[in-house]
Amino acid sequence: MAVLGYGSFIMVVIKFINNLRKPAEAAPAPAAPPKDVLLREIRDELKKSPRV
Repeated sequence: MAVLGYGSFIMVVIKFINNLRKPAEAAPAPAAPPKDVLLREIRDELKKSPRV
């Protein structure tokens, strides 16, 4: 009975540690590709410039 208790405790600890790690790994959002950033900057500059 004691062996089963130790095994269950170890499994619970391992699952807990894995659950703590998963959100930390998934947290960083991917940065916008440079092409999208460049297109946004061009769009913003065109909005600022007076129309002829």
